[in-house]
Amino acid sequence: MIQAVIMAGGAGSRLRPLTCDLPKPMARLCGRPNIEYILDLLAEHSITEAAVTVQYLAQRIEEHFESGEYRGVRLRFVREEQPLGTAGSVKNAVPNGFQGEACLVISGDAMCDFDLTAALRRHKEANAAATIVVKAVEDPREYGLVDTDPEGMVRGFVEKPCFSQAVSNLANTGVYILSPRALEQIPCHRFYDFAKDLFPRLLEKRWKIAAYEDRGYWCDIGDIESYRRCQRDMLEGKVRCRIEGERDQMGNIFAGPRPRGSYRLSAPVYVGAGVELGDGALVEAGSVIDRGCSVGPDARVTASVLLPGSLVERGSSLTGAVVCAGATVRRKAMLFENAVLGADATAGEGSTIRPGVRVWAGKAVEAGVTLRDNLQHGAGRGPCFEDDGLGGAGGLEFTPELALRLGLALGSCGERRIGVGGAGDPATQVMRQALIAGVLSTGCDVLDFGPCFESLFRFDLSFCGVGLGVYLGGGEEAGARLFTFGGLPATRAQERSVEGALQRGEYRRSSREGFGDSSNLTGMKLLYENELLKYAPFGLSGLGVAVKSPNRELQTILRGTLERLGAEEDNSLTLQVSADGGSIGVSCSGLGYLSHGKVLALCCLREFQRGRAVALPYESPRALDELAAREGGCVERYLSCPADHTDDAARELACRQLWSRDALMLAVRLLAWMKEEQLAPEQLFHLLPEYDVASVLIKTGRNPADVLRALAQSEQREGDGIGEGVVLRDPNGVVLIRPLKRGGGLRVLAEAHSSEIAMELCAQYEKQIKPLLADSADR
Repeated sequence: MIQAVIMAGGAGSRLRPLTCDLPKPMARLCGRPNIEYILDLLAEHSITEAAVTVQYLAQRIEEHFESGEYRGVRLRFVREEQPLGTAGSVKNAVPNGFQGEACLVISGDAMCDFDLTAALRRHKEANAAATIVVKAVEDPREYGLVDTDPEGMVRGFVEKPCFSQAVSNLANTGVYILSPRALEQIPCHRFYDFAKDLFPRLLEKRWKIAAYEDRGYWCDIGDIESYRRCQRDMLEGKVRCRIEGERDQMGNIFAGPRPRGSYRLSAPVYVGAGVELGDGALVEAGSVIDRGCSVGPDARVTASVLLPGSLVERGSSLTGAVVCAGATVRRKAMLFENAVLGADATAGEGSTIRPGVRVWAGKAVEAGVTLRDNLQHGAGRGPCFEDDGLGGAGGLEFTPELALRLGLALGSCGERRIGVGGAGDPATQVMRQALIAGVLSTGCDVLDFGPCFESLFRFDLSFCGVGLGVYLGGGEEAGARLFTFGGLPATRAQERSVEGALQRGEYRRSSREGFGDSSNLTGMKLLYENELLKYAPFGLSGLGVAVKSPNRELQTILRGTLERLGAEEDNSLTLQVSADGGSIGVSCSGLGYLSHGKVLALCCLREFQRGRAVALPYESPRALDELAAREGGCVERYLSCPADHTDDAARELACRQLWSRDALMLAVRLLAWMKEEQLAPEQLFHLLPEYDVASVLIKTGRNPADVLRALAQSEQREGDGIGEGVVLRDPNGVVLIRPLKRGGGLRVLAEAHSSEIAMELCAQYEKQIKPLLADSADR
């Protein structure tokens, strides 16, 4: 016997205002609540008992199934008095265990037509403690991903990563099969999560977790766009489900008698019972007109959803919009893609609601108004962080308006102090002031580090112990980059928090008396200069060094520091520092050039020889691991945008090693070592193993995660953990294949004994990857 647990406690915050007055599982799809389709699926696979976990607006679900039964499935409702997490909720629903082979856990707020019988068979044949139903997805960033071995057994998880950490495209669908012994591992009356707690515990115990990849339909209706898309997929027959009503020869579905009148329908559309369609009205493909709705003469409804009792008056136009129950769209009003008009709200005559804008329940948009921001909570979908930050090379124009909104979003993310700095050009200073104004208006305080270069800003954050800071770059590719403790790149959770606030326009507001304070910390430069001096406690007298940098302030600071340490101006050894202070190269007259990677390796070598660990970015050359092993040290790697806490130890170490990512500190540290060990410049070239690096960018134009999944299962793969990309060992070197953070491309980084071999490796793997892209596009 199989018992099911339906998770139906979701509030559906991203669907608001649609879910302001009903729980997410009750969101209507083609005339019925989503949870009814899930119960249809259970009945189809002969599952006759289900416990339904409810929390948010629980009575709405309980009242809908007042009889306690639906299509032969007996229902038992279990309320959560306090949040228990996904696994804790299931344990609460079956506190004394269950009788039978397994317990099926399924979400009540996602649409699917999975073959549950086949999934149960897979669970039994694998003799697994638990089985996860997974689905290959186009964009893995919004899902928890499952990493599997070639036999389809689970070996790891990563939660909602950016593309750079998405080594699999298999999404955890939230459909699980649990054995009795797995259920016993869930503690009672405690918050406990499947992905974060139970499954890692099972893996630690070396219990089998099987993955069953279903190629059927699955859609988590978590936002307005997916909510509309799911219903269009249902109308187009992409979902194996029962839509109540009669389908005509064109593919339109009518839940009641066909409305009278001379309107036009462009199949497929759904028309509920009691619908009125005016003369000249046009309802186009993908539209759902639920029961009791009225569409006036000459109105146009395209790929939109009208919920029960809503009214669209004469001449109005809806394109990809959602009109909630009882709402009214007045004459000649226009609603665009993913706009939402809440229950009993009104769009005034001739008004325009721009894409993504939401009007909360009961609110009214005045006649003739163009609404660009949510009526109650601000703007629609905001931009996302890419490899170069928000804006930057991604092509987004970084304007003072966006800077202000970013400040509002930063101040709404829970941190009480926000560090702010930026380039010194006039335009960036205006952006900085706009951003600061946004932060202060939320009641948060600002540490204003003023005009500075990026490595100085990272030092400032570290020195002041700031958990969230934003640096505004200048120039044509101006944008914003987020940093956290120690001046390290922000975590994915921090980025998502800011992106979510920008997308929903849900900002914290303060009264005028509650505005935050701004502290002028532009004098931190003196502390930075003193910090540089500490890296050469015995001075640098006798050394001749020249400094070059496109950043005059940086060049002045480094040159002044070297002079105070006793070094002389001499072109025989030239330090070439990038404008942001993040990378350095060393030119030795008549000897050659040391790249930033080589300079970093030399400074790491000193630590390795003392038996110490060094924290480095994930994409740092693997040759440093070999160097560390040879000298008695080790390398701890941290991610540029971690989706979990797996690199916490490395990040903690990195917070204490600012020199590893600051070119000026590296420069002074290297020179101090040369001074103390009496090393001549030519000796530097013989202290490191022979290696060089090369890279190439491959544009995919689509989600690269399925390609990474294929590469991740290669026998050449190094390591079992989930990092940022896939590391492959080749007879000629090491290759890191890393997705771009925004998707749409892969970066191949190769290291070998020479630059020529490294470039050959890049070409070799580019040639290997392109057929995988073609195969992926065909699927």
